[in-house]
Amino acid sequence: MLGADRILQARWTEETIVLDGILSEPPWLLAQPAADFIQAEPRQGEPSTQRTEVRVLFDSDNLYFGVNCFDGDPEGIVANSLRRDFAPGNEDTFEILLDTFASSRDGFLFVTNPNGAKRDVQVNNEGRGSNVSWDAIWEVKTHIDETGWTAEILIPFKTLRYGSAAQEAWKVNFGRQIRRNNEITYWSEIPRRYNITRVSLAGELAGLHQNEIHPGRNFFVTPYVATNLSERDSETSSDLDVGLDLKYGLTSSLTLDATYNTDFSHVEVDQQQVNLERFRLSFPEKRDFFLENQGIFAIGSILRRGGTPNEEDPSIFYSRTIGLSEARQPIPILGGARLTGRAGAYELGLMSIQTEEAQGQGEENSSVLRIKRDILARSWLGGFFLNRQGPDRVTNRTYGVDGLYRPRTDVTFNYLFAQTDTPGVEGDDWALRVEGQYSPRWLVLALIHADIQPEYRNDLGFNTREGIRVERITIHPRIRPWEGRAVREIQPILNTRYITDPDNRLITRKHSIGLDFFFQNGTFLRLRHRLYFERLDQGFDIRTGIPVPAGDHEYEEQGFEFNTDRSRVLSGNVNFYDGEFWDGEKTSLRVGGQFRPSGHLSAEVNFSRDDVTLPGGAFLSHLLGFRLRYAFDTRTFLDTFIQYNSERHKITSNVRFNLIHHSLSDLFVVYTEENPTIAQESTDRVISIKYTHLMGF
Repeated sequence: MLGADRILQARWTEETIVLDGILSEPPWLLAQPAADFIQAEPRQGEPSTQRTEVRVLFDSDNLYFGVNCFDGDPEGIVANSLRRDFAPGNEDTFEILLDTFASSRDGFLFVTNPNGAKRDVQVNNEGRGSNVSWDAIWEVKTHIDETGWTAEILIPFKTLRYGSAAQEAWKVNFGRQIRRNNEITYWSEIPRRYNITRVSLAGELAGLHQNEIHPGRNFFVTPYVATNLSERDSETSSDLDVGLDLKYGLTSSLTLDATYNTDFSHVEVDQQQVNLERFRLSFPEKRDFFLENQGIFAIGSILRRGGTPNEEDPSIFYSRTIGLSEARQPIPILGGARLTGRAGAYELGLMSIQTEEAQGQGEENSSVLRIKRDILARSWLGGFFLNRQGPDRVTNRTYGVDGLYRPRTDVTFNYLFAQTDTPGVEGDDWALRVEGQYSPRWLVLALIHADIQPEYRNDLGFNTREGIRVERITIHPRIRPWEGRAVREIQPILNTRYITDPDNRLITRKHSIGLDFFFQNGTFLRLRHRLYFERLDQGFDIRTGIPVPAGDHEYEEQGFEFNTDRSRVLSGNVNFYDGEFWDGEKTSLRVGGQFRPSGHLSAEVNFSRDDVTLPGGAFLSHLLGFRLRYAFDTRTFLDTFIQYNSERHKITSNVRFNLIHHSLSDLFVVYTEENPTIAQESTDRVISIKYTHLMGF
């Protein structure tokens, strides 16, 4: 089995390790190195083209990693970012995966680059529920010289959660990306179809005697003070708020989080989207309290990715529903609590949030209970219960079971059954989803069946349609015909989806066929041809006064998507689709460009244009966005985001300054403006200042 023969000995140290990016302290010379990294890309199974060595030290409070990324061409090192949670695919990186429970399922991922930028991720279900927005306490310093680049990384034990068995070894893996070669290597070998989050393939970190580890009381309090100065409808107002967040490690594996008078004024605005569908769109969660440990609350598809879910993918818990009225207006959150962690073979998540009375709506409570139990080597069973109740909305509950069965690394079965309980509704109020995936080295094959009943209603979830049955097949070969040529891999794609109503009458059919080309330098080309069938029993207005009539509609479109090498100073992308749309025509264009002259500065512009002509009318939509980012260093950032939406007739501007003055302690200054392009409407402006300070006890 991959990873079984990789064992690294951590070495106890009583000497002080000074974090300066240079491995000069004597204990580094005495520690056993992890070496002999193996390629996943481009030549799977072959040794890395550049040598990498990793050493591990520990004392009672911290883990230390000493990293030597040797490089025969240090001028070719690519380091594009200083930002926290940077995009790791565009530069040289080094990453550490720690499975502190030896569960072969979950872990903590720490990533850095030659600039010393930081990215930390909570990994759930071998990457299925990875949480990039998790922020941890850890430190890194790097150094570049004529031999390559080095890094010293400090991770406090109080940052991690782990089991109590002193003899239990942790699992560990290391990964390195050499961007100019588009080369990815791992210490414990991983096939190219996976990445480092495939926890079951990690090696072993031995020598950690947990009776010598002292994580402390693991009790943190983060008070905040925030002030907002607003000008809306030509009226000025101000407010001052104080509140706090609390984190307490009940055990080394269970954590209690609480929040009071929660404030999200520092959160960046949503990037607007043009909706050409008859169903609402979903937006990503950006609020801190809901982001941490969100993997335990992820319930549903093994194929689920970002963006609005497909018809067959009901999201059981969609946290963006919390803090919104029935009319989808913001409501302040009074407070809440969350208990997450692991106890033996069980994983637990419990969350309860109380919102204030606002927008003509009384106080509400939203609660989620999630339990999972590990079974066999790589599988699990789970259950969940969600409840939303208040005096002004009908109480709604959702409960059910889900699970994952993985008899071998390339075969996975996933299932979900959810039952809803809404007063006045009897029967036809459940959802079922069953999925199987076969993914050997050269293929991804997925089969999905979903049944979402007409009366299924989950007020804390998100799904696009009810009263449907869905059958979906995805066939996705991976072909590498030319070793060492410009084209690294070709992926033919076939995706077919049939949707029927409860009477088994076809209402939607979607076919997508195409080719994806992956080039050695990271350039990407996608070709697509899509065929649609939609049966509408009732027509709808796609825009005010522009109807789509009832009846059967068959249409098709074709197009391409092209992205250049994003590791370059100047990169870009273009997406173009043209064809029929309902009973008319549509042409869609997306163009973007990025300029990144250094790790400090980046500028990005994106433009979309949708030109729709239907028998009942025509409309033209434009969406323009410009983002300018400047990183003074790895702790101080200035972001500017400006977007124009022709359908909303508004220009929205968001300027956000963030100073991380201490670990997980921030100063935010945010300016937001909505400037209408219609003369009779007024401009809305908000200036927000928020200060947080983490205090550990």
